[in-house]
Amino acid sequence: MPLVITGSPAGPGAAFVIVDAPDVPPDGDGDGVPDNEDACPDVAGDRDNGCPTPPDKKACKDYAHYGFESKKACKEFLKDQP
Repeated sequence: MPLVITGSPAGPGAAFVIVDAPDVPPDGDGDGVPDNEDACPDVAGDRDNGCPTPPDKKACKDYAHYGFESKKACKEFLKDQP
């Protein structure tokens, strides 16, 4: 059953309906990729795997932070970026 809240700061007669959505998977970092599919669940990212794009090749020294298995894989990824 939805919870209805009235008397909001939006003004008289305004109401909000809060619906429990148990089917929505958690997304702890808020990047739009559910934690169970996110290769970097603690870091918000812009890539499909939920990881951030490294800013440059030097950043590949921390390749795991960006969701890569190796520094080489990180650098190969950056070669294909515009």
